[in-house]
Amino acid sequence: MLVCTDVASRGLDFKHVNWIVQYDLSSVLKEYVNRVGRTARISSSGQSLCFVMPNEIDYVAYMAEKHEIELT
Repeated sequence: MLVCTDVASRGLDFKHVNWIVQYDLSSVLKEYVNRVGRTARISSSGQSLCFVMPNEIDYVAYMAEKHEIELT
């Protein structure tokens, strides 16, 4: 397990990352994609778990509507 800040969301390439857990959704789409992208490195896939607070529900709808990113 690696616990890190957004500093690790770009530029690092760790092999075999299967899960990304976010306890704080980024308000910047590019940051969200870079965080989750740690699992999808060169023909691999993975899962992401995001903890969403009640006040962030509108953001989930925004991601689906504007960026075709489905959070379930």
